[in-house]
Amino acid sequence: MENSIGRSSEPYLIPTTRCFPISKMLERDCLLSFGVIVQPFLENEEPLPEVAFSDEEVIRCGHCKSYINPYVEFLGGGQHWRCNYCTGINKVPAWYFAPLDENGKRSDLSKRPELNNCSYEAIAPEAYIAKAPMACAYLFVIDISQRSKETGFLEVVCETIQSLIANEEFPGMPRTEIGIIGFDTSVHFVSLSGNPTIFTVSEEYTEIELPVPKQQFMVNLEDCGKNAAIALTQLQSLPVAPQSIAYRNALKAAYLLLKDQGGKVLLFQSDTHLEAGHPREMILSSTPEIYKVMANEFNHACISVDTFISAAQYCNLFTLGTISKFTGGEVYYYSHFTKKQGEEKLQNEIWASVNRETFWEGAMKLRISRDYKVTQCYGHFSLRSGDVLSIPALNDSQTMTYVIQLENNIASSKKLYIQMGILYTSSNGERKIRIHNLLVPASNDMKDLYNAIDASAMINLISKQAVDQVSQTNKIELGKRIMEHRCREIVTTGLNLFGEIPKSLDIFIVSMLGMIKTPLFTFESMQYNINLDIYNFLRYKLDVWSATATSIISYPRLYPLHMGYDFTPLNLSFSYLEGRGAYLLDTGIEMFIWIGKEAPPSLIQQILGRIEEASHFLYTSQDIADPELLEFIRSCKWSCGVFQGLSIFMNGDAREQSFFSKLVEDATVPHITYPEFYARVTQNLSVQYSGNRVGGNLD
Repeated sequence: MENSIGRSSEPYLIPTTRCFPISKMLERDCLLSFGVIVQPFLENEEPLPEVAFSDEEVIRCGHCKSYINPYVEFLGGGQHWRCNYCTGINKVPAWYFAPLDENGKRSDLSKRPELNNCSYEAIAPEAYIAKAPMACAYLFVIDISQRSKETGFLEVVCETIQSLIANEEFPGMPRTEIGIIGFDTSVHFVSLSGNPTIFTVSEEYTEIELPVPKQQFMVNLEDCGKNAAIALTQLQSLPVAPQSIAYRNALKAAYLLLKDQGGKVLLFQSDTHLEAGHPREMILSSTPEIYKVMANEFNHACISVDTFISAAQYCNLFTLGTISKFTGGEVYYYSHFTKKQGEEKLQNEIWASVNRETFWEGAMKLRISRDYKVTQCYGHFSLRSGDVLSIPALNDSQTMTYVIQLENNIASSKKLYIQMGILYTSSNGERKIRIHNLLVPASNDMKDLYNAIDASAMINLISKQAVDQVSQTNKIELGKRIMEHRCREIVTTGLNLFGEIPKSLDIFIVSMLGMIKTPLFTFESMQYNINLDIYNFLRYKLDVWSATATSIISYPRLYPLHMGYDFTPLNLSFSYLEGRGAYLLDTGIEMFIWIGKEAPPSLIQQILGRIEEASHFLYTSQDIADPELLEFIRSCKWSCGVFQGLSIFMNGDAREQSFFSKLVEDATVPHITYPEFYARVTQNLSVQYSGNRVGGNLD
């Protein structure tokens, strides 16, 4: 395939099907969702080829502004090039000219990474740099209320930040800056430029002003890190109010400190009493205007917000997460937090927010062939200049998902080109342009479209569209109906086409069932309770999940631990469990190890390093004794963008229901088995359920 030139753009760009319709009629009749999941950066990726164009310009199409790539065509002896996106003809600048050989290829082709690689990076010339690249700046805004203290939330937050400072874990050194704000019923500014001093601004003041120049609050970490560590200890000893009601003013204070430089806010909220009482109609589809205005201001100033929420009751997480959604941030949630159960997860997610690879001041745009158009985009960003995504900070697990449709009745080419370009600042202050290109064939044969389906990517997009419909209608029960309907019409269309389930849909049905069984689609109550917060937390995660994350969420990985560590996953059914066995379940949100009642002591000894009573319950991976198992567990911990806690229990423990509820092929909520669902979505069209499941065929 042509898109295998050099470095392929997958998994940076993953289409829902690797063949798109060439006509609107086929697009309508095939009943598929067409789009592409864009992941600009990958965790632990190899460096992309780097290109240094001239000091003044990057080679782009003068008509559609797409970047030069392996699919352009050089003409006129190398004097001109034709854009593969809009077919416009461009003159080659003199400094970029190279003659063509007898095959019509540039004589310097081997020396041009941008013409040999679908993915590459270009050093941004001066014209792309409106201001000096920002330094990494981290502002910790911490709830210090009595509730935060009592649960241990405040202690874990402060100790984790102190550890990050002591171990020099912050990126961007030596330019990195740090600041600290505490809040309860008041806002507590912490001066770090000398001996730490706390300035308190009472909640009675609706307009927050800085008590001293901001240079005393945002300081160089290398110079004042010890002061910051001392201040975090001081915050914990302040006399505080029983409740925290200064959340909004704390956000306003954070904006005042960062508005002229940009940066990242880590916002820790434990007592959310004030925000929980918003009107019923706001819990799914809207949010108070003040948060929309604040999110826009933060984004415009290149300030991203990661929100960490601890709550023991309904807290209106949807509203609290708004500012993160529109600034490229993340939302982390800790239901019924206690230090014993939640410390490891909170520590690791704070560490990741600070230490994972971050890309600052992002401006991103997707370009596609002229006969197609983007109709929707899902992710954490704000729109600027029509279709440019403004992303103050982006990490290496986040995605944006674009819905693509035909703009004309018939496409003029059997090739659909997709290009993502993002201008960003690295943590070490370099301004770069990252470019990914993908070629997808277009066809007028529906079989081609169905044979090319990527089941995980398709489920990812359909799920986002279903949740979007819930938001628009405010009918939470609608999501499950949409998911089942979409599954049925796609499967029955495939059956009518081929007379059997096409291979591309092998795991589609069971994975759709698995997604329907997540809280995103099983929760059908509009009541104000903590389940609604869990639902909204998963909505925020779904926004940025990759196709791989979706595959794990929809069909968790069940690994036997008593048969050697080949880590081949089993089908998700109780019938696959043995009483003498032990099993690891990776759900993407939390991990479990279930040990059967008849498991031999030697197996328990191997896993835990000691023999445990059947009722014993463990909370962290620190209790795992086997090095090989521990290494595998660690490799799965971040599979879906959150740190997974690990629960270990024996068969018979009341809490094993959490494990069994993930066995999606059984009659778990909504109380339907896989064979029953299979029969329902195939509508009994002369196709018998074979009993075949996905086995190890998941990835």
